[in-house]
Amino acid sequence: LKMLMRFIAPLSLGSLFTAMKYRRDGKIQNSFQAVTMLNQNKNTKAAMEYLEKTEADVELCILNTQARFRLALSGSLLCKRIATTSTEKSIKPLGMLENAIKRVRSPYCSTLCHERLFCNPIKSCEEFQLVIDDEWKETVKWLIPHMHDEDDPSSYKYFLKRRRSQDLRLNRFLTQLVLKTETGFGRELIIQDILTLLMELCNHYRETNRNIYLNALKILANIVGQNEYCATAVANSEWLPMLSSMTMSHIFEEVLMAEKICNNGLSVFDSSRKLLKSNIYELFRPDDDQQPVIDLVLIHGIRGSVFWTWRERDSPSKTLRARCWPRKWLPQDVSIPIRILAIDYLSSLVHFIGVVETVSTRAQKFSMELKTAGVGDRPILFICHSMGGLLVKRILLDDPEICRSTMGILFMATPHRGSPYAMYAPLGVRPSDDVKLLHQQSAINRQLHQDFLKIIDTIPVISSVAETEKAPLIMRQKGILVPPESAYLERGAFYHINDIHHNICKPSNRQDRIYGIILLSEILKKDAKGFNFFER
Repeated sequence: LKMLMRFIAPLSLGSLFTAMKYRRDGKIQNSFQAVTMLNQNKNTKAAMEYLEKTEADVELCILNTQARFRLALSGSLLCKRIATTSTEKSIKPLGMLENAIKRVRSPYCSTLCHERLFCNPIKSCEEFQLVIDDEWKETVKWLIPHMHDEDDPSSYKYFLKRRRSQDLRLNRFLTQLVLKTETGFGRELIIQDILTLLMELCNHYRETNRNIYLNALKILANIVGQNEYCATAVANSEWLPMLSSMTMSHIFEEVLMAEKICNNGLSVFDSSRKLLKSNIYELFRPDDDQQPVIDLVLIHGIRGSVFWTWRERDSPSKTLRARCWPRKWLPQDVSIPIRILAIDYLSSLVHFIGVVETVSTRAQKFSMELKTAGVGDRPILFICHSMGGLLVKRILLDDPEICRSTMGILFMATPHRGSPYAMYAPLGVRPSDDVKLLHQQSAINRQLHQDFLKIIDTIPVISSVAETEKAPLIMRQKGILVPPESAYLERGAFYHINDIHHNICKPSNRQDRIYGIILLSEILKKDAKGFNFFER
């Protein structure tokens, strides 16, 4: 530490003099000045280029937390040269990893708590415990089964076979930890070296179990945005070069998770950066010198995901495709600055014993998380696929503030009157509440639609899209999952698209008819800037 202070003092003084000289001639004089510019978030591109050409590794140690996260977001190779705290790497057996996370110590506790995640800091204790009770065990039995291919209704059988495996047990536990860290406890977990444990999980399961890998990253995203201590701990750890590498990955899941972690770290210091809670992902944001005019929010349907629902449609003749077409195409084709967000949630065809989320509980949670992400500060446009449209209706009914801010909705194959095939998915297994909601006889869905019709005129622009092509179902059957009579809404434009249910939100290219509808260029060009939702 003394050696480090010997370097920092002259570096800080030197940066002051070089900054004064930079004001005179406008050129970067040395690495001290470049580091200062990064810390102040000024002319960062030139500063990074200068440092990448030098060997100023010592100067990089005074980069502040914000500068480190911005470097990681840009995928800068400088992150590999920044000195970070290192730990001994070892692959622990599954049982040791579980025990290390379940039982952690606190400087405030001496007894184990069995009713709360952690003890009350006021008490004089030395350790606390994550309690795995029956209620949590049953809850995560419901949380896991969604993780399979949305295009294969029969693939749930794979998870019925693997439910008792060690990996699945660990994944259930990590799912609990994702939920627990939504409300805090980051500092306590970091003190117990959770960052090293998460790193080991990612290194060990990156190629073999994507669910465990992603859950570890979700836990990190929750922890890093809790306070300055957590953000600084992550920025100073070996996670920094790993996050930088992930932002340049060819795997979209890694890119999105790394960006979310860096964004949440920056949100602690920068009010323009909004915290992204567990279910919210930011697909695109304008440059720092541009303020978005509109927030575009995407919501997928049952068994969908932010990681694959909004991909460009697969084509055997193409070697390259957009991993996420809204992220790649819309910022280029829309003339005004937009921010693109997506809601991600777990859903299932089958129901396992335990607590489940209804459309109302989901809508309440999503409303809170959207507001935390700054949604409502500007006009909102929703694009929703399938059951995602039902969630949007519930959100607008329950949250007048978001409803007043909403300028438009595009419903894509939304089952306003249910689906005739909901009763068949899956045969022989108790259907989930999501599937029950899609039944044509669902009283909840019927009431939801009737209530939405009462506020429908408060939404300036509404458009709907219906599928017309039969999709493969179970037992070699084919059918239109959401027929036009169910996707039809009593107000707004109504389009028929000759495609199957899952592809209706996946345009094949920018000339695809569905993309022309999704773009809604007339809405964005004519209404967004003049839309004053504060007067509504």
